[in-house]
Amino acid sequence: MNLKQRVFEILNRTHLMSLGTCDENGIWVSGVIFVFENIGTVKNIGTKI
Repeated sequence: MNLKQRVFEILNRTHLMSLGTCDENGIWVSGVIFVFENIGTVKNIGTKI
């Protein structure tokens, strides 16, 4: 498998969601990118603050 095919395979399974909370300092939000594997586990591949 070449690099382009592998990147497409991984990106096809990724999801982006925002997680947020609120405390006395205000609202906190972080974008999270994760890959959902066929076996039902979630692996965090990076976060954006």
